Amino acid sequence: MVDFVSKAELEAAAINNDEIKDSLNKIVEDVFLDKVFINEDTELIKYPVQKRVIGFDLDGVVFSIQKAIEVMNLKTNSNMSIQTMTQKDFDTIYWGTMAPESQVEIIKKSIPNQKMVTYLREEHLLGSEIVIITARAIQYAGITIEALRKFGIPFDRIHFSENKFPIIKSENLFAFYDDRYDIISKIYNSNLKTKAVLVSAPYNRETNGEYDMRFRVGIE
Repeated sequence: MVDFVSKAELEAAAINNDEIKDSLNKIVEDVFLDKVFINEDTELIKYPVQKRVIGFDLDGVVFSIQKAIEVMNLKTNSNMSIQTMTQKDFDTIYWGTMAPESQVEIIKKSIPNQKMVTYLREEHLLGSEIVIITARAIQYAGITIEALRKFGIPFDRIHFSENKFPIIKSENLFAFYDDRYDIISKIYNSNLKTKAVLVSAPYNRETNGEYDMRFRVGIE
């Protein structure tokens, strides 16, 4: 996408054309200029719009947590279902599948939430940078990246950390998508400009509405 601004508008903003020619790293009305073209006849300056940077969690967002439920049910001889899960059930599964053998099986055999992946691909095609921020341990980085490539899920950067908020802040995200309400609520109540997007699931149905929007992946 390309926008245009007149030379007069730039001069009104006290920006000298010679300075723009000399530098490819200027900010004009919050737009990063990595290339500038000046047409002296039309007095127009053409510049590309800054890319949006969008962040996504993995489990429960990009990937379904169905495999984690199956692994937990086998371990505990229980019959938890994604359709009836509560936040307590989610926490039980999260902490109960931390063993390396469980993590490897879940990561290798989980399938994507197709609606989310379609949206993520569309944003990437439009030029958005895709940043993944997951609570998975760094030791699973290799098989995580293999899984993303296996399903053709594009990304520009990936972070492994349970403490997501400082990363979200440092990445200056346009939006962050997570199924964990505590994380989304923290973003919503912060001074960040990041849009807090809660990915809908049965275990986050009962919330206080502290988010900017919900994204439905079809398991509500």
